[in-house]
Amino acid sequence: RVDIRKEDFKSAHAFLLPNMSGAFTALKAGEQVQLSAEGNGDNYARLMRLCNQVLGVAISIRGEEELGAEVKTFEDYGKPNREVDFEDLRVAIVDHYRLKDDFYKELSLMTLVPSNNHPLQGALCSLGITPPLLSTSLQDLVDEPQEKRFVFFLANSTFTLKIEETWIKGKFGESADIRINPTRDDVISALKDEQLTHVYISAHGQFDHWERQPDRIHFTDKLEVEVDALRDINNKWKSRRTLILNLCDGAATRISYNPNNSGMAAALASGSQVVVSHLWPVNPLYAAAFGMFMLDRLHAAFSVQDAVLNVYQTMDQDNKTIASSAENMGEFSSELAEKIANTNFPFSDFRNIGAVAIYA
Repeated sequence: RVDIRKEDFKSAHAFLLPNMSGAFTALKAGEQVQLSAEGNGDNYARLMRLCNQVLGVAISIRGEEELGAEVKTFEDYGKPNREVDFEDLRVAIVDHYRLKDDFYKELSLMTLVPSNNHPLQGALCSLGITPPLLSTSLQDLVDEPQEKRFVFFLANSTFTLKIEETWIKGKFGESADIRINPTRDDVISALKDEQLTHVYISAHGQFDHWERQPDRIHFTDKLEVEVDALRDINNKWKSRRTLILNLCDGAATRISYNPNNSGMAAALASGSQVVVSHLWPVNPLYAAAFGMFMLDRLHAAFSVQDAVLNVYQTMDQDNKTIASSAENMGEFSSELAEKIANTNFPFSDFRNIGAVAIYA
């Protein structure tokens, strides 16, 4: 380890350089940490080919060699491939990033250079490790708020609206601040309000993997909010907000050596606004269950990192066990629990639980 630089972060922060041709290297204050042996660049190219195959995208640094023929077989680009096992992706992420190294237990923040959609935090959760936040703002974290105030934005274009609305009223009371199909100004006003410490948005994410179209939060065909309208809001506050973007592709980003180049969560994150979302499209019922478990843990004073780990572990079970955990949250969870118990696909598949990401 070589003393190469000093940083102003009070929180433990590191830059991860996973695609270097020699060894996988991390840079943190006063240290250069080598986490792998030679051949790292070729292994990174293999990992990119696997990600392209399972996620239905075509991402490359060096050109065609990282794309592979698999991406040409997709009928629905940008959505997870139902024909592949996402466990292969989890194992490959653990291996390439050396996630079993105690180094990750020392971190609060990490920045990927280049940025990508690799599910590091989901893979860390699979190992029982509290995941560091992905820092795209390069700002230090401010403290959690002493008092909490929640607001909930829902969309009637999602078939889980009634499940979420019923659950939220049961957990937070009939007077819970629920806003269905909010206007652009409603969302902007809420994100400007420093008193709102927890903002939950359940809608559809519009993230174009192929063209540089504006990223949007879709509530109805007539009500959409462009993320660019939200990113310029001054959110440098004394206490931290948690923003849950419970929508598909909310945490997706593009490969870039500028870590905050694009993506909804990456654009809205800062040291005083932590953003939780999904790296790729997930099943709507899974998303609703994830959101309700997250709100339950955050209401119970979990930190966002501990909440994500706890929810991952809760949902890394068979569906009947997850349904039982939902019932334990209260009688108002009965419909949610029934839906989970009667669902055919396993919620515990890494294509679901592995998509989680937290940005700061």
